[in-house]
Amino acid sequence: MIKMKHCEYCAKEISYYEQYCGKRCEEQAGKYYRLTRNKRKLFSFINFTGLLALTVGLFWTLFQAQVGAYIAGTALIFLGLLYFFFPFGTPDMLQKYKIQKTIKIVKIIGIIAIVIGAAAIVLGLAVLTA
Repeated sequence: MIKMKHCEYCAKEISYYEQYCGKRCEEQAGKYYRLTRNKRKLFSFINFTGLLALTVGLFWTLFQAQVGAYIAGTALIFLGLLYFFFPFGTPDMLQKYKIQKTIKIVKIIGIIAIVIGAAAIVLGLAVLTA
């Protein structure tokens, strides 16, 4: 069975002589790659800081559950916003799902992180007032 080549942006089947199925996909892919190139260092710094804050918050829950939940929840909201506004996928994700689907997946992960972070803050505050 011959495996077809797919558009790098939308994953539609294309001929082996093309990289994109049309001009729109080529422009959108170019826009995505420029964004990842221009914001890579900022994304990495914010991602590292958010993951560090999340780790500190989770560790802090061992001593003061409310404070730890607040720190971890804030870090998750921060990371969720980062992933929603800068939906950069890993190279493996881009290869498997192509750009358009990767962006959707990463944005969904960002929304889930925001919801879990908000829940952690609400639950932390509920424990604090109880």
